Amino acid sequence: MTNVSIKPVLFENIIKMAKREGISTDKLINEALERGLEIMDEYDCETFEKSLDEAREEIKSGKGSRMTINELADSLGVDRP
Repeated sequence: MTNVSIKPVLFENIIKMAKREGISTDKLINEALERGLEIMDEYDCETFEKSLDEAREEIKSGKGSRMTINELADSLGVDRP
């Protein structure tokens, strides 16, 4: 088992949420961490960041492009709105 430090205000919110959901704070924290890791694994954050950096450079250099929101989502590999 590993000890972690959680900001007091954040932990107060965790306690409230756990009570509302009828589960222990440990279970809530573990479920939240698992879901967060799933999201990070599902979306390649580094690739997304790199795509945004490349887009910013294109815009700065005046090479901006026009595309629909769906085309942008596809190019970044994210779900469409």
